[in-house]
Amino acid sequence: MSLIRLLLFLLLTVVGAAFSFWSLIEHTHIQFGIKSLPLCNISEQISCGAVLGSEFAVLFGIPLGALGLFFYLGNFFAFLRRQKGDNSSAQGDLLLFVHSLSVLFSLYLLGISHLIIGTLCPICMGMYLVNILLFIILLTEEPIGSFLSRVTRGLTGIISITASFFVSSSESTSSKIIWWMPLGIILSAVVAFSVSPLLYIKANQSIRDSMVQEWLAQPTQEIPKNLTAGMLQDYFKGSSSAPVELVEFFDFQCPACQNYYFVLEDMAEQYGDDLLVVLKNYPLDSNCNPSVPSEFRSDSCFLALFSRCAGEQGRYFDVANFLMSLDTRELDQQGITARQAVMEESPRLNLDKTAMIECLEADRQREKIMADIELGNRLGLESTPTVWINQKKVSNIHPEVVKQILNHILGKSS
Repeated sequence: MSLIRLLLFLLLTVVGAAFSFWSLIEHTHIQFGIKSLPLCNISEQISCGAVLGSEFAVLFGIPLGALGLFFYLGNFFAFLRRQKGDNSSAQGDLLLFVHSLSVLFSLYLLGISHLIIGTLCPICMGMYLVNILLFIILLTEEPIGSFLSRVTRGLTGIISITASFFVSSSESTSSKIIWWMPLGIILSAVVAFSVSPLLYIKANQSIRDSMVQEWLAQPTQEIPKNLTAGMLQDYFKGSSSAPVELVEFFDFQCPACQNYYFVLEDMAEQYGDDLLVVLKNYPLDSNCNPSVPSEFRSDSCFLALFSRCAGEQGRYFDVANFLMSLDTRELDQQGITARQAVMEESPRLNLDKTAMIECLEADRQREKIMADIELGNRLGLESTPTVWINQKKVSNIHPEVVKQILNHILGKSS
């Protein structure tokens, strides 16, 4: 490889490592609900947050940014060895094979972003471009043989190196590069995989006090609740005498509310008698919410009413779990409304049909839902889900932030 190619290879490796480090920072910030840089979230179609906060941003429990950093550090180590000129052809074939896989993996992740998440990540796109350029450099260097033969030799080299760890062979074609492979892998892994927890610890420490102080600075707002069992009660989990009271206003058709419902369910179980979680309806549906000027989620009012009518039969949380598990996006793609899906599934919920019809046609539960909406409006509610803890609004409802506040109130270490 010529000096210019080597320098370009090194430069791209450094750029790739920088993109990986940036993605790790953004991924960590997302975990704590810290806002990303404007450059990273341009629109709904171009957003780091949507991609790096998704389940696809982690592989085997390791953020892809850490894996990328490991990959580029390995490249840097290979660059240093190639300058020595030891077994340069064998190393070139091995690197070409590895970078062929990196390009395929980049294309796979690009497809996930575009087709499944529906958003492109600028940082990720930068890494994909770096991977392609590194592959082109290796592909176009003075090759010995066809691309297929070089990739095959690269695969054979990896197999030979791996086998040599178990069977000593001085005649191995890769013997000259075997000694530095474990060292390079170990050094790269130590550096790359220690960065993520260090960033996590730093972010945790930096926001712990600020989030609690921000919540403490909020004005106290009276939020009436009815925990007495009955038709018009507020449904809740936990102990009514708990030292911490969390009130959530939610909408059954809100995807974020669906996710958060199960987060709060786990939190209620984790904190036990120390936490009271109270649920209040705020459907973003003009059919019952005068604050919604136009049709938005046209079945939200019905779902809220259906759940409360099920509550009259002692089945509120059974039905709420079902409603929160509805995949509204999939239903939309199939041309099925949420109301249709619920009515179709209704017989399997084992509800008293006569009692449900009577309740849905009556006004009592509708009036309760309207009362929740009016309360939310008085409190200045702007979106769902919205949470108050001990009658103070929480501006950042990320689970880790909420736990920080809960632990502060309870005097527990985080």
